[in-house]
Amino acid sequence: MPQTRLALRTTGHLLIGVARIYSRKMKYLLADCNDALIRMRVTFCPGPIDLPVNLREASRDTITLAENFCDFDAAMDIT
Repeated sequence: MPQTRLALRTTGHLLIGVARIYSRKMKYLLADCNDALIRMRVTFCPGPIDLPVNLREASRDTITLAENFCDFDAAMDIT
């Protein structure tokens, strides 16, 4: 690997190019992070509830399990 000396001006131009590339990469990362944050806020943020007043409470029959359970052993054919 041959070592050649670069002029100070050339080195400066190369460093500016690296800094610009890094800056663009950070802008893209920031935009992606902001987009992900906004999507998470929208997904997990509860919205307003638009239920009529008479439907805000469930009746007892809709949330209670029936008391008659099947006999699971009789339903299975054990041989």
